[in-house]
Amino acid sequence: MENDTLPGYDTITNTNDAFIIKHDSSGNLVWAKSINGKLKQGGEDIHVCETGFLVSGNFQDTCFIDTIVLVKTGGDGNFFLAKYSETGTGQWAITSQGKYFWQY
Repeated sequence: MENDTLPGYDTITNTNDAFIIKHDSSGNLVWAKSINGKLKQGGEDIHVCETGFLVSGNFQDTCFIDTIVLVKTGGDGNFFLAKYSETGTGQWAITSQGKYFWQY
């Protein structure tokens, strides 16, 4: 399984989003997902596991990870850890409060 996380900038809503892209061994796009919401979302790392993959990152306000909604609990932003299936479906996500969103 080949995967990448990419930072991005949405020129329509003027927000930063993270993108997860799955491609096959030949480089062909299989699917793409965005981690979006209000203000800034940033993808930090991705780890491939047997049943999909884990993505970590940060967000400043409300964050949408597939159908999962995370809401900032305090500070300037929060950290998230999300589990995706091999087909790109968000399975679960947890969050932790931080003082500044860029400290992760």
